[in-house]
Amino acid sequence: MIDPHSLTWKTVLKFIESERQDCIDFLIADRESERQRGALIILDKLERLAADETQPDITAPLKSV
Repeated sequence: MIDPHSLTWKTVLKFIESERQDCIDFLIADRESERQRGALIILDKLERLAADETQPDITAPLKSV
């Protein structure tokens, strides 16, 4: 589980904010618009991870197939 109050998560949120602003600036300048839209979708999903109650347990060992 992600602790939304941790310093690490706050750093991730600052990164998201910075990257989102870059994407918006590129969209306004019409530079690689489709790529910027995709990046914004990924940033939104990343930002919602802490609020997602169904997050996978990333500390659990991977299962072999």
